[in-house]
Amino acid sequence: MSTPAAPAPQLRVLGSVEVGASTPGLRVRRLLAALVARSGEVVSVDALADVVWGDDQPAAPEAALHNLVSRLRTSLRELGESAPEVLTRPPGYLLSAVDGVVDADRFDQLVQQARESLPQQPARAEAAFAAALGLWRGPAYGELAHDDLVRPEAARLDELRNVATEQRAETLLLLDRAREAVPLLQHLLATEPLREQAQGLLMRALYLAGRQAEALEVFTAYRETLADELGLDPSPELQRLHAQVLRQDADLGSPGAESVGRPATGNLPATGRALVARDREAAALEAALSPGAVVTLTGPGGVGKTSLALAVAAALQPAVPDGAWLCELATLTPQDDLALAVTSALDLQAGSGPDVLARLIDHLESRRLLLVLDNCEHVLAAVAELAREVNRHCPRVTLLATSRSALDVPGERVLPVSPLPVPAAGGSTGAADGLSEVPAVALFLDRARSRVDGFELTDHNAAAVAEICRRLDGLPLALELAAARMAAMSPDDLAQRLSWRFRLLHGGGGSGDERHRTLGALLDWSYDLLDDEHRRVFELLSVFAGGFDLADAVTLVLGLPEAVPAADEGSVAHVVLGLADRSMLQVTQLRGRTRYVLLESLRDYGRHRLGARPWAGAVPGAHARLVAQRTADAADRLYGPDHVAASTFVTAYLDELRAAHAWALAHDLELAARMVGSLALYVEHRIPVEVPEWARRTIAAADDSTPALAGAYAVAASGARFTGHLDEAVRLAEHGLSLPADPRTGANLRMVLCEVALFEGRLDDVERLQTEVRSLGPPDELGAAGWLPELMPPLVAAYRGDAEEASRQAEALEDWAVRLGSGPLRAWTLYIRGECLLDTDPDASLELLEAALGLAREQGDRYVAGVALVSIASLRGRHGDPRAAVPLFVEVVDHWASLGDWTHQWTTLRSVVDVLLRLDRHHDAAVLVGALRSRDRAAPVYGADAERLTQAEQGLVRTLGDDVAAGLRGRGARLPDDDVVAFVRDALAAVVPTDDPQTRR
Repeated sequence: MSTPAAPAPQLRVLGSVEVGASTPGLRVRRLLAALVARSGEVVSVDALADVVWGDDQPAAPEAALHNLVSRLRTSLRELGESAPEVLTRPPGYLLSAVDGVVDADRFDQLVQQARESLPQQPARAEAAFAAALGLWRGPAYGELAHDDLVRPEAARLDELRNVATEQRAETLLLLDRAREAVPLLQHLLATEPLREQAQGLLMRALYLAGRQAEALEVFTAYRETLADELGLDPSPELQRLHAQVLRQDADLGSPGAESVGRPATGNLPATGRALVARDREAAALEAALSPGAVVTLTGPGGVGKTSLALAVAAALQPAVPDGAWLCELATLTPQDDLALAVTSALDLQAGSGPDVLARLIDHLESRRLLLVLDNCEHVLAAVAELAREVNRHCPRVTLLATSRSALDVPGERVLPVSPLPVPAAGGSTGAADGLSEVPAVALFLDRARSRVDGFELTDHNAAAVAEICRRLDGLPLALELAAARMAAMSPDDLAQRLSWRFRLLHGGGGSGDERHRTLGALLDWSYDLLDDEHRRVFELLSVFAGGFDLADAVTLVLGLPEAVPAADEGSVAHVVLGLADRSMLQVTQLRGRTRYVLLESLRDYGRHRLGARPWAGAVPGAHARLVAQRTADAADRLYGPDHVAASTFVTAYLDELRAAHAWALAHDLELAARMVGSLALYVEHRIPVEVPEWARRTIAAADDSTPALAGAYAVAASGARFTGHLDEAVRLAEHGLSLPADPRTGANLRMVLCEVALFEGRLDDVERLQTEVRSLGPPDELGAAGWLPELMPPLVAAYRGDAEEASRQAEALEDWAVRLGSGPLRAWTLYIRGECLLDTDPDASLELLEAALGLAREQGDRYVAGVALVSIASLRGRHGDPRAAVPLFVEVVDHWASLGDWTHQWTTLRSVVDVLLRLDRHHDAAVLVGALRSRDRAAPVYGADAERLTQAEQGLVRTLGDDVAAGLRGRGARLPDDDVVAFVRDALAAVVPTDDPQTRR
């Protein structure tokens, strides 16, 4: 609900003193400030002269003041009919203003409206508070707040602003909008840390937003501050609130209740499997997963650690601002880079430099998320190192690991996961009554019912079901495998076979955990129940590192005729479905497509069995060739009508690509180069973390005689282009062009060079390279490799200042993209049209850019989404309310930071300078200018951008003085790259609070 619209105040003192669109000279502003502060009162000539000149009085103060009043009246008359008047009234002057003309008056009115509405209409009250606080641009009266006549009124307004902020926050809590109250209160307390009312409100807001640990941290920090500065303790009221938060008092409301319905963020799989008989363990785990915790679920293979972790993570996901993320480690080897794998799982860009872990920690420091590391036991040392670093530097990241042993790191909480309780031996198991309540039986029944319609526990089968659960020691994986047999045999039949087999297998002594031997025996038994064809296919499928679809399985098996003689497509499909029916494969869904996954224990078992086959050595190569072909097929569909499905396929295939590329790097460099080279357009679209690194490793391992190596150079150059290493991108691309290459690879290499030339303002080179691409063949034959350079001409025309020609070419491009049916190209052409109209038709430009942003997000295109958002933020900053641009700039700065894209980050930050200047943040702008002028990885500034940056520098010198401006620029020049980004975010947050993680999205 909003307050009635009102004309914007034209005389503004809630920040620096401004008249309409202008800022009068200092003495006129002093005079105006004194009259506004004493509005409705006659202020004497002597008092006004003291304010304006202080000790440096003119020879004839009255005449000099009259001259200033005349100049002020001229400025005010420009405001039109509603302009305030300066009236001569002995012994001085009086300001007479119409209601709503002075922003301070409008602020008072809105606050009063809000307070009157609060008892009956809290939503209307909140809207009025928001409108009132939205009038502020800085401290009341800006730099004039300490003038004698102004000081009392400035202090009154500042305090009223603080109280209104508290009242708005309290209203938000009343409306169950605690999450919105948090950044308001954090921003207030950053400058007013001793406001106990605000401290209490922040504790309540954090608690109601599901952030109990942070609410308690607020109390602790305030108590320490109060003791250090005043030697006092918090009030009894605040101490009682602290106790209520500790015990989760029902009077406070339900913690995290408002998070219900918030879109989940993260990458947790949708398994469709309910967690059965683990309520106690789930509750204990959920309670342990506080911000900053390191929790490890331990237990034998098959005990259900992963299922428990994923179920609890999914339940917590909506309440975790930055999401819940799964990193599956079963496919890694001790030689793999764990930090790179985690970075990839978080869908981030690793950035430049060898220390991927440091980059990952930099990203996580400001985030609140839940990171699940699954199957850690075989890379335990690396996981422990990562956990220590995360725990040390990322206080709001919760780390949940599953492992057969603890990580052994400081602060770790270990929660053993035991097998499910089983029916008591020798108990009354001949009757069904009460048996279904036993956890192991409950799971067995749930899984059996999912296989056999109408399967029930009866007095006739109760004893057999109890025996099965006891024999399998309550291991969830074993129970699932056994339940899968209910379609083919009765519980009695199964119990008899298990009884015989497990007596035999347990008869020997042996060593190790009994349950491990139980699981091994169960896997042996499940495997032995398969016919020969099912066994062979199962073993072959264990080569997959992650998920695969039916087509993958069929292609792999048919490509190894020595493994499964006489197989055909239909028979392989039948066998795969049979394995799924027997729970030897898990079934998942991804965008409506069925995919199959082997659980870790089953994958390890299958590979162990495979190792004994005479044809085992051929399987990894067949897998790598399959992955290369499937990836190339999907990559060929990128930027076409089937783009989204193709991109989704490649993203889901990254586990397979990692394993296949690692094998190829050791055994078949041509295949490694071909595999990574096929992903050039995927890099363009998604800016992924691992692919350019694979390309660099391929280049390092190969020599120039390796066929298809030019494609690896194209991908490596593409990655360097984004990380800001433009010289390296050019070197790699030019070397790639010196190697034998097919036309599409040649086009990809030139596309990188073309973009670098555009970044650097070498527009003639852009046109030359585009001509070279066209000479390789028609765009339709080159596919997207030939289409993307066609986007350049309108940008070249726009950057040369020919807006009319740029718009004409951009419109023609849009028609072309529509005919091609390419969503990503359509997003690019909408962006380019908007970019060409940015300064000549802002309204039309904004409409086009927002359409481009929406389409890019639908397509999952990080590149277009980022540049479109930059232009939208810049447009709003230049042609609208600069405060409205602040959240957009925060979002896009975070976007580039998460991708490690420094090339576009520096371009974005140049636009932030303009917004900071419009918001009177001159000191911050000067620091940022100094940082931008000193960056090695920033592209050269040219054209309109260069002109704006130069004007900004000149304006800063005029406002701040040469010495101050130079000192601030020097400070910016000394900041490391990451600190520049942090500085900008803090500067923007000082204008519009942006601490709420939702603002980052």
